Amino acid sequence: MALIDRLYEVNRRIPKRQYYPLFVNGTKVGQVDVQLLDALKPPLFCIDNAFKTVNMSFASESCHQFEDELADFFVDFFAHRGLSGWRDERYAVKACHGSPTLFLLERAALSYLGITGYGVHVNGYVKKSDGIHMWVAKRASNKPTSPGKYDQIAAGGQPHDLSVWENMIKECQEEASIPEWLAKTAVPASAISYRYDLPIGLRPDVIFNYDLCLPADFVPTVNDDEVESFMCVPIHDLLDWVAGTQDFKFNSAVVIIDFAIRHGLIGPEHSDYLRLQQGMYQPL
Repeated sequence: MALIDRLYEVNRRIPKRQYYPLFVNGTKVGQVDVQLLDALKPPLFCIDNAFKTVNMSFASESCHQFEDELADFFVDFFAHRGLSGWRDERYAVKACHGSPTLFLLERAALSYLGITGYGVHVNGYVKKSDGIHMWVAKRASNKPTSPGKYDQIAAGGQPHDLSVWENMIKECQEEASIPEWLAKTAVPASAISYRYDLPIGLRPDVIFNYDLCLPADFVPTVNDDEVESFMCVPIHDLLDWVAGTQDFKFNSAVVIIDFAIRHGLIGPEHSDYLRLQQGMYQPL
């Protein structure tokens, strides 16, 4: 295995997979796997097979009713298919980052409509005499996604009622007991994007990455039930670990690769340099 394999994992494609664009009030917000079309019924969904689109609409004054009806649909959808992972968290659906929120949707349902999800990851690193070391977190074994895998020191999905900056600070405090004053020294560093086909559905994601240089004597401590433990690893050992195993959450591995490239630890001499770069910035 190699670092490039981590990029293949987040950008995997299923041959001959087809999608219908999803429009809400005339704005494209997602892509629906054609395998799901039979489950999408009026009045919520209108399928136009001539133009190969899925359309939804609601009046602005009935947005909350629309959100509730959509939530009820997916509660039944999950129950009938025996699906797990319901979060009971509503995320903002937008045409793109920075555009107005159109409506809110249960986080676990995003991939079934091919709607872009957003998150924030924090690279907590330490500068030592022998180079950069990075703190990584081991995810709790009862997490609904990637249980027991390794992750950034703090990371999470993007709630609809917080800015990315506010969310970064919140995740630092909740997951690693990083005080607010220290979290606020984090630097917005990059945004990576990827999309991959699920057995049913599509997951397009954007991750906003922050670099947080931590004091040498700082030790993160578990502060919620999402993390089991932390460890600090020399960055070159960490890259070998990421390249040689699947111990890391699929997108967290890519965040580490992005950090290494930005900090000059992986350069053009690396045989996969361009493919690594391209794989982290996929059009959605």
